Amino acid sequence: TTFTIKGDDGTYSGSKQLPTIDGENTAEHFMYVRGTAGDGWTIENLKFTNFLVDGSGIGIIRYGTTLTQTLTVNDCIFDNNVGRCLGLDHDTTLNVNRCQFTNHEDPSSGNTGVIVFDGGSNTNVVTIVNCLFSNIGTKNIASRIVATLNNASSKIEHCTIAKRDSSVASANAPTYLFDIGPGNFQYNIVY
Repeated sequence: TTFTIKGDDGTYSGSKQLPTIDGENTAEHFMYVRGTAGDGWTIENLKFTNFLVDGSGIGIIRYGTTLTQTLTVNDCIFDNNVGRCLGLDHDTTLNVNRCQFTNHEDPSSGNTGVIVFDGGSNTNVVTIVNCLFSNIGTKNIASRIVATLNNASSKIEHCTIAKRDSSVASANAPTYLFDIGPGNFQYNIVY
């Protein structure tokens, strides 16, 4: 079964809409997925802002299953959030296309990063293409952008990884930009 949550791409209103989901600095999740093997979810054309995801094992979009499933995130903006944007268990096929991850801060504790896999080696394919990562890890705990893919076959291409805001007090450099396993990291701009 495939499930889709998306903003209007212009089909109904005549112009593309970008609904904003505001966590109001308290919400940890927009959705927490548990399902059966073979399920797939698509999240598309939404903006997520002001979520407070502290600790480990969670995320704005939390894919909490060890079953083989697929998560696709297209044309979404994650801006001004604390903690994981995408928190995934292993054995998830992940596709992230044309998304923006900006003004991301690390939580006070837990496994830090923007896209983080838990629970061991992810053996499925991870594709991150045409995305922007900007101003990542602005608190005093160092960050990773994509963390612990381990043995996944990953493809990170045509992304821009932009410098952090140097005016932030006590900001640490990221621990790693990407903590990933074998795959392709190519055609990216890093500055």
